[in-house]
Amino acid sequence: MAIINDLRPLYLENWHDIHHVNNMEGDSILQAFLRVPSPEPNKPPLFHSANNMGPGRNNVLLTTTSNHTAAIEYLGTIHKTLFASIDPVFHPVVFLNSDKFQLVS
Repeated sequence: MAIINDLRPLYLENWHDIHHVNNMEGDSILQAFLRVPSPEPNKPPLFHSANNMGPGRNNVLLTTTSNHTAAIEYLGTIHKTLFASIDPVFHPVVFLNSDKFQLVS
């Protein structure tokens, strides 16, 4: 129960379903986010979980209190990072129209 009390939500807008494949290996956005390590040793991964909040628009990433600041910094350039690293073939299933994939709170 302690971990649940320590989770902080971060909302992102303008991405499609977190389970859509984003590369030829079959990885999803969810898998990519859950592999981001904490910038500090001996801390949990940067993101605890990610959830769809409905079709399109806003979705939520959960991070621990100790990783909250680092997670906000990481997400500050998330659109540029993903746009450059995801094969353009997969852009239509990752990005919502031409809107910027970004942190909203």
